[in-house]
Amino acid sequence: MLIHIAFVAVGFFVDMLLSFIFPVDFALKHLIFVSNMGIAALILSSRSMKPLDALILAFIAGFILDFSHYGLFMVYAVVYTLTILIVMLWSKHMTETLYELVHFGNSRSIYQRRNDLWIHAAVRLYNDEFADLVRSP
Repeated sequence: MLIHIAFVAVGFFVDMLLSFIFPVDFALKHLIFVSNMGIAALILSSRSMKPLDALILAFIAGFILDFSHYGLFMVYAVVYTLTILIVMLWSKHMTETLYELVHFGNSRSIYQRRNDLWIHAAVRLYNDEFADLVRSP
């Protein structure tokens, strides 16, 4: 759970750094870059968390963000919580095909599948070599 909190905190910190590098032009004369690394980190980490923990983390992250935006009390908290709720409901109906994992960015599952393939290949190679040793006179 702490690694997820740290990942989300780093995402919001990167948001803050990017907002200093690419400041918002309120006159809308230039292109605007709005970074959403924090909510992206929250969505990615919520897929591998318990549902209640993910909802609580989303609410707390939104609540902390609400303090930095004047006049928007509880808006971010409700929106982030609803976003995580929708993602959790949607992920129940999603399969974990390679296309979806690459497209939606769950690299942890891809890494696990790759390790499973390597382990399966190593076990098969070991069994084949062991079978050759048993068959040879």
